Amino acid sequence: MSALESHPLAGAPQVPRSERHLEAAVPAWPDDATLRRVLLGAGGVLFALGNLLHPLEHNEAAEQAATWSAAHLLFGIGGVLIAAGLPLLAGRLGPGRLARAPTRWSGSGS
Repeated sequence: MSALESHPLAGAPQVPRSERHLEAAVPAWPDDATLRRVLLGAGGVLFALGNLLHPLEHNEAAEQAATWSAAHLLFGIGGVLIAAGLPLLAGRLGPGRLARAPTRWSGSGS
């Protein structure tokens, strides 16, 4: 076995770290908040579409409906996208009064 076979990248040109272009590997989103807005909006739309496709009753006939699986798939994908966008809402809303309320364990009570 030659040295090139044991180390397949041995003959590759070395590019200094400062000259590597990382922009090509990262999506062109202006910031994290824009991505989270898109995720939150798309998740809400998919969840609503799943609700429109879902049969009105939960019985055995409804489980055999053609839209049953599609509705639950859209619920799942929409829920994951909404969960990925929730930190944006949490940051916008800030801590609530309950989160700022003193407790007897925080040392600020009596």
